[in-house]
Amino acid sequence: MKHVLALCLLLAALLPAKAEDRPLTKELLAQLRQGGFILYFRHGETPNYKDPFEGQNFEDCAQQRNLSTEGRAQARALGKAFRDLAIPLGVIRSSPFCRSADTARLAFGRVEKDLSLMSNGEDNEPGENERIAHLKNIMKIPPWPQTNTVFVGHGTPPKLLGGDHYLDEGEAAIFRPGPNGPVYVTSIKADQWVQP
Repeated sequence: MKHVLALCLLLAALLPAKAEDRPLTKELLAQLRQGGFILYFRHGETPNYKDPFEGQNFEDCAQQRNLSTEGRAQARALGKAFRDLAIPLGVIRSSPFCRSADTARLAFGRVEKDLSLMSNGEDNEPGENERIAHLKNIMKIPPWPQTNTVFVGHGTPPKLLGGDHYLDEGEAAIFRPGPNGPVYVTSIKADQWVQP
């Protein structure tokens, strides 16, 4: 029985992924190559613990939860995937936390830190609500012509901006800017940026 289960798992791994398992469709890739989207990434993989928030010194990475070795490799792989897929990027901003800025730098080679991308994960905390309202306004702004804007932050904000779930580490929520705020399109996990 164990051999049958192992064989089934092996065959499942060898079969091509179903279309619904591949959110990066040919149509979406073609649209991303034209630009006009906001790609909100959660930072790459980290050790599983919470770092202090009050009195945080964002320049002191030693006092924060940072990218793991896997998270750094994940960020580099994201950057390679975007180059291979020829997806044009314009503005690249991140939360001031080191794990977010490092994800952006390792993936895309540059970053501007932005306090509005900071998050403490508390959905109803007044400071969090103010940041989300500010971020919603920022996400009304279209990207530079023929580029996509990249934000690298944390898992909570995309859900509060209209996404359908909290992001996994390295996952991106794709939005279109709109006059009333961002319009959620889909989410793509870090390992799903592959040629459709």
